[in-house]
Amino acid sequence: MGALYLPTLETEQLILRPLTINDAPALFAYASDPAVTQFTDWKQHCSLKETASFIQKITTPLWGIEHKEYGLIGECGFVQRSAETADIQCAIAPAYWGNGLATQALNHLIAFSFAEYHYQHLQSWVIADNVRSCALARKLGMKHETTLHEYWYTGTHVHDVYIFNISR
Repeated sequence: MGALYLPTLETEQLILRPLTINDAPALFAYASDPAVTQFTDWKQHCSLKETASFIQKITTPLWGIEHKEYGLIGECGFVQRSAETADIQCAIAPAYWGNGLATQALNHLIAFSFAEYHYQHLQSWVIADNVRSCALARKLGMKHETTLHEYWYTGTHVHDVYIFNISR
């Protein structure tokens, strides 16, 4: 992929754009919510300062998901596994769950990643208990590839992880 190339992308309702320090309050609002973080590999943010530090340290392709009417509602992006494969990730504020916005953002991001980053495969690693994210992966056309049993620890809980895949 080379240098971090992060253009602004637009869908019918959303603008996918680089996060800035000005996004810290909106990002903190959902990153501090246990409903959002219960199935993530990152811990709940405890302060606005922690969120600001997170934004300043971003080194992977990570877009803010800005709703054209409501402002910043989440983030989505990639963690590169190899030159041909990356993990796609997304977090959205609970007030916007279940209305197709994550699907809209990630469909656009998948198309962009295949065209611009030339990935051959995108994966989504999802805790098996995260029913919403499993349904989202399937809605995006991703196929369940494998299950990693007792793989992911969140606090004191161990979880099975489903790996979903979509190919170019």
